[in-house]
Amino acid sequence: MITLSDLLLRRELGIRLAHSAVAPDGVEIVHAEVCELPDPRPWLEAGTLLLMTGVGVGHSAHTQRLFVERASQADVAAIGFAVGLVHAEIPPAVIDTARRLEIPLLEIPPGTPFRMLTGAVTEQSAPFELHVAQRGLSIQSYLMEAVAADEPEAEVLRRLGSLLSATAFVADDSGAIEGASPAALPDELWGPLRGSKGIGLHHLRGRRYVTAPISSRAELRRWIVVVGDPAALPDRLARQALQAGERLMRLIDRARPPRPAEARAVRAEIADQLLGFRTAPERRLLAGRIAALGLDVAEGARVALICAAPSSGSRESDSQVAASLFAELEAHLSGEGVAFALTATELGVIAIAGGPLHERLNRIGPELPRQAAPMSCGIGRRVLDIDHLPRSLADARFAAEQLRARLNEDTPDWTSLAYEELDLATALVCDGDPEVLEARGDALLERVVGAELHETLLAYLDHDLDIPRTAAFLHLHANSLRYRLTRVEEQLGMPLRHPGTIANLYLAVLARRSSNGSRGSGG
Repeated sequence: MITLSDLLLRRELGIRLAHSAVAPDGVEIVHAEVCELPDPRPWLEAGTLLLMTGVGVGHSAHTQRLFVERASQADVAAIGFAVGLVHAEIPPAVIDTARRLEIPLLEIPPGTPFRMLTGAVTEQSAPFELHVAQRGLSIQSYLMEAVAADEPEAEVLRRLGSLLSATAFVADDSGAIEGASPAALPDELWGPLRGSKGIGLHHLRGRRYVTAPISSRAELRRWIVVVGDPAALPDRLARQALQAGERLMRLIDRARPPRPAEARAVRAEIADQLLGFRTAPERRLLAGRIAALGLDVAEGARVALICAAPSSGSRESDSQVAASLFAELEAHLSGEGVAFALTATELGVIAIAGGPLHERLNRIGPELPRQAAPMSCGIGRRVLDIDHLPRSLADARFAAEQLRARLNEDTPDWTSLAYEELDLATALVCDGDPEVLEARGDALLERVVGAELHETLLAYLDHDLDIPRTAAFLHLHANSLRYRLTRVEEQLGMPLRHPGTIANLYLAVLARRSSNGSRGSGG
């Protein structure tokens, strides 16, 4: 294989060593790969020379540090950074992180295309590629012999584990593990596992996880997972071994008759669909999925709603901000080893987790991408049953709405509000019967006839009963506003200066907005 020293000696490449904690002649490069994605780990193998221009990390120091850290987790041999395209020089955050993690860092001049570097690596590694192909054929032959065993599926797993000096097992979508303890699959791997469509390669906590999806007669998604030391086999051979094993498992699965438990599950599922009784099976599957994430709602969980303030840009730009917010939250929570569920909706990013969720999010919030600022984070009540999670979400939505109502030019980039911190009126609406509150609130608000007067009343409540602010918001003279408010009083049959009137109206508006928000979110 070519070494880093060999590349530096090739003057036509024009590259220079920006930093290296080890001698260049001791750094072996298996192959070169160009990757600009914020998380390059799924696309890299150990010993890769990672080539980049910086377009994927932009100008955020946090994103740049995170990229280098993720590259280190993939055990790259070195990073080559092309200057003069996106960045005039290698960003300090990249240099500092590479130095801290002891990753050699190359500076690639504008006149050197990546194809010259990849060509130089490929040219030198041709004998190695032949060796890899020969070993790949030997691996396939060794695994094929498992078909003749009494328990071919178990034998395939045993041989895969032997080849990779690792543990091989099968995981399914319900969270069940066959052939190893449940702890063999870390919580943070379930998300990438469920989202993968082919062979996956993940480096976590100094271990290598190679995964591949396989079919199942129970219509439940299943995966082969092999976990072991990255040094046992080169990543490419590990991929080849699992690809061969995955194909064998599919053939074995198709050839054998259905097991009694699988046949029973298929019949039960079909019967449920025909009879329409879907609630219990769906609830069991949901409970299984949550348990697979390590999230035990019975020990207490909360729902958080994190949303960015609406921007003046396009819907597409808001969508990009939401996607970035989702990715960063996922990365931070995974990095802290938190068991969580995360989804993106039109309301914002919704997180479900146990433990001190409020404190965690307050610690993470200031580190999130600044393009998503200002951000509001509402935290719902603690619940002990999955059926009560929607109520916790309603609390979180109320809290986020209160924060958005307080937005002004002095609002910090990150603000949060928990259910326990809600004002009394909002807490009463959260805890009250929605049907009763909505019916009584609508009856009160419907006394005000006409869109103009209705808009005036809402603006008056939203602006803290402040005549000058409300008039400015409605583009009215203060006397014109007072005239409208007098008409509102006449229709209501009660004075607006009375505290009870304002309390009733405020609760009615909160209840209506809660109902509209619930219908909009599908909850």
